[in-house]
Amino acid sequence: MSACNSEKKKIKPYQFKFNFKQEVEKLKSLNPKVKRFAKITANEEISFDTINWDWEFKFFLENDIHKPIHLGMYKEIIDTFPDYIKATYNATKDDQKVRSTVYEIVDGNIVKVQISAHEDNGLNYSNYELEYIPMKSYAINGVEGMSHSHETPFNITGEIHLDENRYIGRLDIGAEDIPFYFFSSSSNGPFQINNGDERIDLITQSSSGDTLRLKFPSFDSYLIFHRETMKGYWYYPSKGNYNIPLSFDTAYAMGNVFQTNYADVSGNWETVFSENTEDEYKAVGKFIQSGNRLKGTFLTETGDYRYLNGFVDNGNIQLSCFDGAHAFLFKSSGNDNKQKGIFYSGKHWTEPWVAVKNDNFSLSNPDSLSWVKPDVPVAFQFSDVNGNMVSLSDSKFENKVKVIQVLGTWCPNCLDESKFLVELLKSVPKEKIEVIGLAFERDKTQEKRIKRVKDFVQSNNFPSNYNILIAGRASKKEAAEALPFLNHVMSFPTTILLDQKNNVINVHTGFNGPGTGGVFEEFSKNYKLKIQQLI
Repeated sequence: MSACNSEKKKIKPYQFKFNFKQEVEKLKSLNPKVKRFAKITANEEISFDTINWDWEFKFFLENDIHKPIHLGMYKEIIDTFPDYIKATYNATKDDQKVRSTVYEIVDGNIVKVQISAHEDNGLNYSNYELEYIPMKSYAINGVEGMSHSHETPFNITGEIHLDENRYIGRLDIGAEDIPFYFFSSSSNGPFQINNGDERIDLITQSSSGDTLRLKFPSFDSYLIFHRETMKGYWYYPSKGNYNIPLSFDTAYAMGNVFQTNYADVSGNWETVFSENTEDEYKAVGKFIQSGNRLKGTFLTETGDYRYLNGFVDNGNIQLSCFDGAHAFLFKSSGNDNKQKGIFYSGKHWTEPWVAVKNDNFSLSNPDSLSWVKPDVPVAFQFSDVNGNMVSLSDSKFENKVKVIQVLGTWCPNCLDESKFLVELLKSVPKEKIEVIGLAFERDKTQEKRIKRVKDFVQSNNFPSNYNILIAGRASKKEAAEALPFLNHVMSFPTTILLDQKNNVINVHTGFNGPGTGGVFEEFSKNYKLKIQQLI
């Protein structure tokens, strides 16, 4: 690597910087093991354990030269090389604790940070030197002492060991890859997928030689891949011959984790999908940002896009989700006030979207989108998984509050609502309430539908007063025909709340689940209160 001329570049002060606070938060969240060599005076020790990063880097956190109080107090020297930059900040006054900070940048990524510091108050003095290679190693050398009395030198070196079984999975949909986090505690599992705040524990169905088959717990969906190449496919049989190529990379984060130049896109976004077409619909984007890490979701009038996870790159957004039923990717470019992008769903569906920051925008009330026809009684009769016909007029439902849920076991929003209802039933007397799920399934035969519903009930630990009936094929049109008392079935799920006398309290369209944060929490609180008032 040959050097070019060393020169003082005309750049913004502190353009090259390293946010130690964000780095410490990242280390704490990843919780890596550290092989630590420490020598304090004559005593030596070696340990392999997790580290208290707040304590380990305490001095450097407290004396960050990029704090506003330090602006203008350091002289900047920039050396440029091919694909490499060395940025040095030297103190301009003798009483500044941090004497110098040096960053080495390759292809825009900070690959090494060196800091030297000195403090002397006439009685006590200290010297510290830090060399930090992000996510790989660090070394702290120093001496502390009392003038004309004693001094204590120390050396600490740490090798950072990230979990070797942490991967970025990639679904190859052609024009793009849909990324997701994948974890395993060993080569034999257990295995887990991480979508933001969601954790999905996969079921090992078979392990033969180099081939591994993992099933999603609540959906007719599984992964098959070879451990040596870490390549395979995602299969979804109930969607026909549906499969997407799959690969895994050993990694610890999506996107450029060292980036410091990014827009702040956290907050509420007024969003339009397929604008100016007959398929246009509105949504609310809700994003939470930490550094350039990003999570959140989009709320629509038929439900949310669940747990999305990704990052911000300058003014560009990337968010994705893979839950076994859906594989989503949202990409956009823009700034902290406006975004324009493409939504990818699986290997076939794409649509454009635009969004503007708007904290006051909201969607229609989900209790106002569907309703029961005033001249048609609420009535139905379908079979349960044992072949018994069940009707709303059966004696077991008399004088009880009833929640009628129009759902499909293939629907992630329905899964979120079912989990909510399972928890709801734990909070009220069992003899006072019944949930009746009307399942509209993708499978062509009744035998397969029954098996799918049985698996769904078992995997989610449904109580005895949560009834699931086999109602028909997964079609909003067929669901509306099977339930003529509804004006339409706009969305799976749709939920009808009845009191003890079968009076309709409300009809709720769609479901905004726990991925929506405060929206879900507010709904959960209000719905439980409504149930308590009816009992």
